[in-house]
Amino acid sequence: MEFDLIIKGGTIFDGSGKRDGFVADVGIVGNKIMEVGSLDFVRAKKIINVDGLYVAPGFIDVLNHSDTYLTLFTFPKLESLISQGITTIIGGNCGASLAPWVSSQAITSVQKWTDPSQINVNWLRMSEFLNYINKKENFLPINFATLIGYSTVRNGILDGKSRKLKENEIKIANYMIQEAIDEGGIGASSGLAYSGEKFVDDQELEELAKTIKSKDGILTVHLRNEADNILDALSEVIGVSKRAGNKLHISHLKVMGRKNWDKFDAILEMIEKAKDGGVDITFDVFPYASSGIPLYTILPSRTKSGSKKEIIETINNPDKREEIKKHIKDVDLDYKKTTIASFAGNPLFIGKTISKIAQSFEKPEEEVILDILTASELKVIVFSHVLSEENLQKAIKHPLCMVATDGAGYSIDKHKIKDLVHPRSFGAFPRYLRKYPNPLNEDILSYKEAIYKITGFPAERFKISKRGLIKKGYFADITIFDKDKIEELTTFEDPFKYSVGVNYVIVNGEIIFQNDKFQDKFYGFVIKKGK
Repeated sequence: MEFDLIIKGGTIFDGSGKRDGFVADVGIVGNKIMEVGSLDFVRAKKIINVDGLYVAPGFIDVLNHSDTYLTLFTFPKLESLISQGITTIIGGNCGASLAPWVSSQAITSVQKWTDPSQINVNWLRMSEFLNYINKKENFLPINFATLIGYSTVRNGILDGKSRKLKENEIKIANYMIQEAIDEGGIGASSGLAYSGEKFVDDQELEELAKTIKSKDGILTVHLRNEADNILDALSEVIGVSKRAGNKLHISHLKVMGRKNWDKFDAILEMIEKAKDGGVDITFDVFPYASSGIPLYTILPSRTKSGSKKEIIETINNPDKREEIKKHIKDVDLDYKKTTIASFAGNPLFIGKTISKIAQSFEKPEEEVILDILTASELKVIVFSHVLSEENLQKAIKHPLCMVATDGAGYSIDKHKIKDLVHPRSFGAFPRYLRKYPNPLNEDILSYKEAIYKITGFPAERFKISKRGLIKKGYFADITIFDKDKIEELTTFEDPFKYSVGVNYVIVNGEIIFQNDKFQDKFYGFVIKKGK
């Protein structure tokens, strides 16, 4: 038998999390792994010798925003992800997806991150969207699966308004989600922290969870609150899933604000008790102690619960403005370390801190924040150093945790984008593999566990069939890296730098990245639930 490709002599971490690294060869025919073992004296069209390198399944990013940031279209080669070793991404996160749409207002669920006018939409249903990106020539360099965003569905039904759904509207929403899962979606996502879902109550959320349960999908949730009231927010979704019986996944679990950091042990304890009590729960984190957040989310709950127009009207109401400013002043954010990453109103502010802008205008920080939100029509993203490294380590060690980027795919051609990009879009997985697994000290994480959290575990959890393991009969998605050289070069000041230390990235049996060179090819597949 002749193989198309043999990967020879590397140390294999098979993605199961159960087996230490072992030296073996991997034989590939077409897009599948056909043999793992000794392949001496076996013929192949191409042989790559990787002695001394680690060979792992292609990394799976369960929380990716390349779809809703629209970089799937504007930076379709997704180089910043490929250079990290990522071969599969899951979109449709945090309540927002690119299908299904029932009205033009559905796309407003992505406007907090980007300008929707950048693309021409010629689909409505999930099947139409997936067919479009699957059949469009030169589109997917890596594999893509998607959740169904609940905010997207709600915004379409309500035509952009923000209110509670009526009983018949809840039925319509869940019918749309059922249909979208049948057409290829792998589950649903909820963004309870955002204005599109501020009126979602337990009853509505439970109906969504029951729908997901009926389709054997997964429900991912961006919690309603990740700061002062995080315990209540976590209790809310755990309670819903306990009653509904669905699979629950908490997106980018974190506690924001130094005064709240000591709540993290209680959070992990709550998750563990839920698991012991029968709730099928997992979570992910990104390996940074800094987060990117839409600035409007720091507004009081009652202020941000309306439509965009209503929120701006409230901000500009003199009778309510003083109360809002007082709330912002009390928010546990260090505005000296809170940097404007994107600003639809004035790109000159990008890269400047809130404090620096306030000084230049000789205004209080809270006043400047409201001015910025009004000028940008709420379209402002900030980077803020509000997380705890100690808590991050506790999370990464936890057996229910997997690691994701919470970023999107870009190139280093920063002239194509006027905004700053969070470094996680270029460096999350190399940073994770550089900092946390240690073969000499497994107190934090062993290598087999570290690889499992970005390969076998996410594939199993999100039902990505025949991926996530180096195993005979599985798709040949493989990442080969140097454990001593893998490193992120990206920074908050200069994020547009590819990572180093990844030697080869193979997608469906084809080499797409080799020794710092990208192949101008598109080998990715659309992945549907269980397929």
